[in-house]
Amino acid sequence: MPDRKCLDERSLTRGGGVIRVEAWVDRGSEWIHRYNLAYVNTEIYSGDNGRVVGFDNRHRYPGFRSVHHAHWFGLILDDRRFVSFDQTLTRFERLLARLKRLYGDAY
Repeated sequence: MPDRKCLDERSLTRGGGVIRVEAWVDRGSEWIHRYNLAYVNTEIYSGDNGRVVGFDNRHRYPGFRSVHHAHWFGLILDDRRFVSFDQTLTRFERLLARLKRLYGDAY
């Protein structure tokens, strides 16, 4: 059975940013097997198509131990802390709160 998108949310921030949360489940097992979490704001960061921070598992980067990786102001990092989608979503939300404190109205 093909996968099914189970989560597709987009939120705008006061400073013109976009928060995007997407997840797909495997229809056979109903576990989330693919995800994309991103905060995009070209006023804060113009590289990487404006992606300030994000997590996804779309593909493996050379030298990374798994497909799970993080984006931080243009850097792509092997996400060695990956445990689950829920835990990664919590980490993403904490980073968003931190960025909101740092950037205030520009967030």
